[in-house]
Amino acid sequence: MSHYLDIYSPTNKLFNKERIEIKCLFSWAHRRLLVATNPVHPVDKFAVETPKKAMPIPKQMAEMLMAAGPNRPLLLVLFHTLAGIDEVLYRFRFSVFSFRLKNP
Repeated sequence: MSHYLDIYSPTNKLFNKERIEIKCLFSWAHRRLLVATNPVHPVDKFAVETPKKAMPIPKQMAEMLMAAGPNRPLLLVLFHTLAGIDEVLYRFRFSVFSFRLKNP
């Protein structure tokens, strides 16, 4: 089984994904007594490094806001809600947000 996974899974992440899917299939078949054992069970996962997300420092955030121009209100919503761009554009109702400048 590990030979199949080595050949058809070029990356560690894909190897682990294929391993889980095949392991689930054999576990299902084993519970129904269609196979004697699960051949994927002894195959270990490969290590996968999760990339770190880049977080802008306050100075960079200020520079982005100054350069945003007409998109500044959108950036302010992203900064203050910590929402993703798809959440802001497709899920939020903009009637909740006030984009007017407050007078001091």
